[in-house]
Amino acid sequence: MKVSRRWRNLILHSPSLWSTIKVTPTWHEPLVREHVANSCQHPLNIEICSWSEMESHGRLVALLDIVTPCAHRWRSLAIRDDSTEPHRCLVLELLNHMTFPTLTSVSMLDVPPYLDGFEGSSMECLAFLAPENCPYLKFLELGGLFVTMMPFWVPSGLLNLRLVFDDPFGEDPPFFLGLLSCRNLTSLSLPGELWTFDQLSPNSIQFPLLETLVCSVRSAKGLMQALVAPVLSHFEYCPPIWDASPDDVFAGLGDKFSSVIRLVLSSMDPLHEAKAIYSTFPNVCHMVLGPQDSIPIFRLGDDSPSEATWHHLKSLTVDGPKPIRGLSTFPHHLVRWLKYRQHTRQSKLQVRLCMVYATRDWNHLWNLHEMLHELCILEWAGVRLNMKMSLFGDSESLLLVCMPTFLYHIGASLTLFV
Repeated sequence: MKVSRRWRNLILHSPSLWSTIKVTPTWHEPLVREHVANSCQHPLNIEICSWSEMESHGRLVALLDIVTPCAHRWRSLAIRDDSTEPHRCLVLELLNHMTFPTLTSVSMLDVPPYLDGFEGSSMECLAFLAPENCPYLKFLELGGLFVTMMPFWVPSGLLNLRLVFDDPFGEDPPFFLGLLSCRNLTSLSLPGELWTFDQLSPNSIQFPLLETLVCSVRSAKGLMQALVAPVLSHFEYCPPIWDASPDDVFAGLGDKFSSVIRLVLSSMDPLHEAKAIYSTFPNVCHMVLGPQDSIPIFRLGDDSPSEATWHHLKSLTVDGPKPIRGLSTFPHHLVRWLKYRQHTRQSKLQVRLCMVYATRDWNHLWNLHEMLHELCILEWAGVRLNMKMSLFGDSESLLLVCMPTFLYHIGASLTLFV
C-alpha cells in the first residue's frame, strides 16, 4: 500500500503518534527502535505484555535494552498479568536499578510475591517506586498475593491508588493498610478477594483529602471503622457477596460519611435490612442501585421514618446485571417509597431505569411507566417511547387516538425523558 509523501512526513514528524511502545513478542527490535527515535523527546507510555513460557528471556532483555535508556521520559508503565511470573520478575529486577523522573502512572496487576535476590522488605522488591526514584508518581495500581503477604508502603505523593487483592483465605489484614502515608490521596479503589479487616484499629487510617472510595471486598466493617475521610464525596460498595447485612457493615459509624453525596451499592440481598445506610450517608444527592439492591432501601417506606426521604436526594439510578430477577416486587417497593416522599412534600426525584436491557415484555415496561411517571421525573436508558397516532370513525365523526409504544434498542445508550 502506498502512502503519500505528505501523510508520511506528517506521521514521521508527529512524536505523539509514536509515544506508546509495547514490549511484547509481536514487536521486533527494529519497530521498537523506530518508535523510540520518532517519538523524539515526547513522554513515553510503556506496556510490557504477552510473554508466554515459549518466549526467551533474552528477547525480553533485548527489547528492554532499547527502551530503558529513555527511562527519563517514561510517563506510564504497565506490566500486564498475561506474562509469566519469571518474565515479570525479570522486568522488576531490571527496573529496580533505575530512576524514572517523569513517571506518573504505574500498573502491575499480578506482582510476584517474592523476587530472586531480594530477601528484605517489599520496598526492596519495588525499589523503583520509592519517592527518590519516582518523585512524580500520581497513579499506582498493584495486584496479587504480594499486596497482602508483604509489608508495603506506597509513595506519599500519590493521588490515585488501586489495590487488587487475591487472598480469599487470609485472616490477617493487609500489612500496608496500617502503613499508608498517602495524605494527598484523592481516590482509593480496593477490589478483589479478601476476607477480613477486623484487626484494624478504629480511625487508624487517615485520608484527609480522599474524595472517591471504591470498595469491592467482602466483610468491610473493620475497614469502615478504621477509615477517616472527612471530604469523601463518592462511595461505592460492591462486594462479590454480602456476607453481612448493611446494618452490620455500616452500623455505629455516626456521621463519619456525612460528606458523601454520591452512593453506589450493589449485590445486596433483598432480605437484608438497610436502615443504617440512611444514618451513615444522610446527605446523599445521587444514588445508584441494582433492582435487588433497591428493595432493602425502599422497604423502609413501609415504616415511614422521616430520614427515609433523604431530603438532599436528587437522582436515583436503578441498574444491575440481573434485571429480570426481582422485578415483580421491586417497582411496588419503589412506588410506595416515592409516594411517601410525595406525601412529605419532597421534590420529585429524577429516576433513571437501566434494567430494561434484558426484557422485551412491552406490557411490563408500559405498566412500569404508568406506575412511576407521575411520582418522579422518569428516564429510560436503552428504550425509546414513541407515540403512535390512529384515526377511528367515519367522515362525520373522527377520533384521534395516541398510543404510546416502546422501541427497544439492543446495546443502545439512547435516553428519553417521559
